[in-house]
Amino acid sequence: MIPVALIVFFGLTALSILALVLLRSASLDHEHTRARLLQPGAETLAYDVPDGQDPAEVIVALNRAGYKALEDGDAYQVLVQCPHGRGNDRPGVRSAIEQADAFAAANGSAEHVHVVRFADEV
Repeated sequence: MIPVALIVFFGLTALSILALVLLRSASLDHEHTRARLLQPGAETLAYDVPDGQDPAEVIVALNRAGYKALEDGDAYQVLVQCPHGRGNDRPGVRSAIEQADAFAAANGSAEHVHVVRFADEV
């Protein structure tokens, strides 16, 4: 009975340590991405998230399309890294956001499809 309890105890301890290491790694990756996107001169696009659209859906769609993105909660924006420059990446980023918006509208989690405009397009 005691050997089984020890095996369970050490197994749970090992799993807990592994979970903490993975969470720490994800947290460091997020902070690294945030620092890179917010540094002066970084090639980014800022998408103002309209009411009714979930920024998390936009970020997931952008990540699936190969773009690093994160939410800037203060301004309710999604910042997108443009590794090939704003001009080259703008159509791909726009397409990924439009697809996420259309998917949300088709599944009933959004009221309608929004026009995708970036902060530098006034």
